Amino acid sequence: MGNEMKYKVTLNREQGQWIGQSIDYPEAVDYAPTLRRLLAGMGDAIILAADLPDDADVEIELVPDDTLDRRLVQTMNLATCRSELAKAEEQLLENTATTAKLLSHDGFTMRDIAALTGISAGRASQLIATK
Repeated sequence: MGNEMKYKVTLNREQGQWIGQSIDYPEAVDYAPTLRRLLAGMGDAIILAADLPDDADVEIELVPDDTLDRRLVQTMNLATCRSELAKAEEQLLENTATTAKLLSHDGFTMRDIAALTGISAGRASQLIATK
């Protein structure tokens, strides 16, 4: 597949249908009864509008339309927070593993590493064992 590109798409809902429109390519518009189908359709619409290869990876970032229901906007914000939290958790795990390995190399015990990093000795041992 080609390089992944990210496109912003405004999201709205009318009469039980999700409606999307690309911000970069306003002619790329689609509607569908489910978000999954809308995302697939918007990917195809953007590929056509931007004249991209058929196998282009098109990442879509949904942006609430100004008229989208407040509850749906709040829900989208929750999803954004959840995604950011997952990325932060992944980075924290990487940093913890690196730190645990360095401390182990310096001769600290598993119990000391666990106490210093706020994890169990068993988890410290697992992180140190990973490559």
